[in-house]
Amino acid sequence: MPARTPPAPPLLNPVIGLWRDGVHLKLAFDRETLAGTPEIGTSGGLDDRIRRRESEFLLSDIRSHIRVVRRDRRIIASAGEAARPARPRAGGRAIIFETIRYEVDDGVARIELNRPHRLNAINSVMSRELPEMWRRFDADSDAIVAVVTGAGDKAFCTGADLADLPEMLLDEQGAPSIASIRWTPLQNQVWKPVICAINGAVMGGGLHFVAECDIVLASESATFCDPHVSVGLVSGLETIALARRMPMGPVLRMALAGRDETITAREAQALGMVGELCAPDALMPRAQALAARIRRNSPSAMARTKRAIWSAKETGLTQASLDAWTVMMRHNQTHDFAEGVRAFTEKRAPRWAPYSGVEPNEAGQ
Repeated sequence: MPARTPPAPPLLNPVIGLWRDGVHLKLAFDRETLAGTPEIGTSGGLDDRIRRRESEFLLSDIRSHIRVVRRDRRIIASAGEAARPARPRAGGRAIIFETIRYEVDDGVARIELNRPHRLNAINSVMSRELPEMWRRFDADSDAIVAVVTGAGDKAFCTGADLADLPEMLLDEQGAPSIASIRWTPLQNQVWKPVICAINGAVMGGGLHFVAECDIVLASESATFCDPHVSVGLVSGLETIALARRMPMGPVLRMALAGRDETITAREAQALGMVGELCAPDALMPRAQALAARIRRNSPSAMARTKRAIWSAKETGLTQASLDAWTVMMRHNQTHDFAEGVRAFTEKRAPRWAPYSGVEPNEAGQ
């Protein structure tokens, strides 16, 4: 009688099942929801690869699982997800990431989630690159405001790529942690202004950007859906964040109806999820024009304004007002306060000081 394969440790059973089943559920859901996208389902033999790896999962610990997932991701990437370096426009400069296009031109950073063949779903590579990208944006005194959008014209972001979900939920020490989800400027405590330009479908984890960017513009063809419960997952983080931006009732309806509830761009605007709608070909010009207006303002004053307003959602009205007063008094001792008053009285354009995400008290000023 052949020897029996020992059962997987209890901790790993749900991880294995989620990884295997999630791949097929995600692909099936995307096929049905966004019909006519030929790239969907071209997983480079992922199903066969999963079967071959299951025995390895049963005999290895969680860290060896991560190494297997990373190796398979690289193999799949070489077949259809080769990194494309960002190309700066004339007068601009770019930082190269594998899954994100990032370039700065005339004070405006353009950030593009760049996995269009997977509808810009966030895999483990993008999940690691997003915090680094936000850190660089925050520290770059040449970048005053950002516009974030998705590559292609079908989707802004369809949430987490379930093929990579187990690895994405682990922190640097290999333990499950909420700290592993740091995709948005707010999650990374970036206080520079960020405009979100929704160019297509937004699903699941993609709603983080809608909930936590400062200004949200959307194409008239954009749609919003939260399919978590339809694939057996809990909808928690992004929907909690959305409830700060729009009424709780529609958030609950979207979260509980799952894949069967899609919000149109016009409905999203009426609910407060989106601030402005644009024709598809006018979305990025409008976002860039708005960014150009914003970048003329004092970078440090904008950062402190944004921080005071977002912090009010955490602390309540009374404490937020006291905190804002402290920030205002501190700002009144800075170069930009004096320069703004002087430029106004002299009827000239102000010359603002560079801002790189460091508050005066943090820099010892």
